[in-house]
Formats: sequence, C-alpha cells, structure tokens
Amino acid sequence: KETKPPMISASVTSTPSNCSSSRSNPVVILSERIDGKLRSSTQGREMCAPMIDATPAAGVTKPYALYCSLRDQRSIALVESDDGKTWSAPVTLLEPDGSRGETRVSRPCVVRDGGVWRMWYAAETSSGAAIALAESKDGLRYVRVGTKPVLAAGVGWDGAGVTDPCVTRDAARGTWRMWYTGLPDGNGGSAIGYAESADGVTWARDARNPVLTAGPDAW
Repeated sequence: KETKPPMISASVTSTPSNCSSSRSNPVVILSERIDGKLRSSTQGREMCAPMIDATPAAGVTKPYALYCSLRDQRSIALVESDDGKTWSAPVTLLEPDGSRGETRVSRPCVVRDGGVWRMWYAAETSSGAAIALAESKDGLRYVRVGTKPVLAAGVGWDGAGVTDPCVTRDAARGTWRMWYTGLPDGNGGSAIGYAESADGVTWARDARNPVLTAGPDAW
C-alpha cells in the first residue's frame, strides 16, 4: 500500500531553541572585480534560495556545491566550497530565456539522476511563476527540457503561480516527488503543494492539496 503525505496545518509560533547562527555568517558574499582586484559588492546585489549538493557536478572541483538565485541578474548560479563556509565567486548556470517569455529564473532544485543533473526551477513571466526543468550532462551547462513549464499555475490556492520546487527521487516506488509553494489568485497566503511524476516532466497534483497551510497563529 502506497503512503502519501498527510494534510498538515502549520502551528509553530516560536523559533526552535536548538538552532543558532554561525559566527562566520554571511558565508557567501557576492564580489566583483574592481581596479583589478576581487572585492565584495555593495551595489544592492542579492543572493537567495540556496540549495546544497554534497555530491557536486563533474565540472566542480570542490566537495560542496551551492546552487542559488542571483536576484539582481535574474539568474541561477553556482558557488563551490571545501568546507561549507568559504565559497567561491558565483558562476551563472541559467539565465532567463526571452523566447519562452521568462523575465527571471530562480529557486533551483538540482538532483543527479545517473549521469544527468536535473534542475527544476522557478520561471517567472509577465503572467506569473511556473516550474520548469533543465538538464545537464556535466552539472554546469544546462539545456531546457520541452517548450513549456512542467508545472504551471493551478486554480484557487495556487492560481497565481507555483514556485520553490523541492524534488526528490523515490527509488523504491520509481516516482519523482515534488513539494512546491502555491501562490493564491485571491485573498490568503501561500501554501505548500505536493505532486508526483513518473519521469520528472509530467506531474500530477495530489488531490488533497495544499498539504501544508498556515494556522491562525503561525508565523
């Protein structure tokens, strides 16, 4: 019998007591070459949505890879590290494709599937956000799969768009599993949805979506 994710209502009202911030933060700082020297940038450049891969791409020379969004460049980038604290300068992996109507790409989730690196990411257009897929044979040079997003906006609770893909492979069931953020087309806050796929391209939403919603007193 298959086990499916239960419906959950978030009700956390305080910060977990066992979490603390590293004294070395921030561990990644955007830099740029000024007067021939690499210096930290203070020109409003932002990084967000980090995703760590401890088994990085073939072209990555260090043991840790961090995929992230470069908000000012509207692109997805990669930084490398030996220890998870000191990171290299970002290398852009994926930029918006105007022919697909993309104005920004962000929030990547990268999974190695045999000899292929698969990247699900948020593709923003003038009509909202959707989740698209790109693939790479070396983890550095990505080619988009298909001509359309693999998961588009739905109706109601995720009617304004979908973003923040978190994808994992369930080898025992031969299934790809995705948790994602749904943006409502009316009043109300965002919520978490769940979908499954046999190939990572064609996805079926769970009938009980959203599977995680905010409670009345939750942060």
